[in-house]
Amino acid sequence: MTGGFPHRQLAEIGGREYAAIDSGASRLPDDALRTELTALLADFASGIDTEYAVEVMLAALDPALVHRLREEEGWPLERLEDGWRKLVEAWYTVGG
Repeated sequence: MTGGFPHRQLAEIGGREYAAIDSGASRLPDDALRTELTALLADFASGIDTEYAVEVMLAALDPALVHRLREEEGWPLERLEDGWRKLVEAWYTVGG
């Protein structure tokens, strides 16, 4: 992962995970992803319930949801990535 502000790193995680789900490649196990998200959120979002925020963010990366939105609803990958970035920005705004 590249350096930079934690919220930018969080945005990169979403792009990486969506691409892995979309291509059928393996992605980080949920425990590893949960740890990574928690550590990054703790760096910039001290005013939020980090545990809740991580669970909400993991829900957005659920492979079943991603596949349904992509295959059944026809959403482009870019729409999912943009939604993830906006979710990260919202947590950053609330906690920053």
